[in-house]
Amino acid sequence: MLWLLRLWVVGLMLVFCWALISYAIRRDAATLARARALWRGSLLAGGVLLTLWLAMRLLR
Repeated sequence: MLWLLRLWVVGLMLVFCWALISYAIRRDAATLARARALWRGSLLAGGVLLTLWLAMRLLR
């Protein structure tokens, strides 16, 4: 059940980033660069959290 909550949170994060990038494309290049940086940062944070979660599962 907890994995479903995690999946939902990741989905919300991806939808938020997609909406932000779509808005930035309509805005200007500077905002687009910031949105891309946020997108990469959120992907990196998600990857780090997933790696930590997998490590905790494997070390149990």
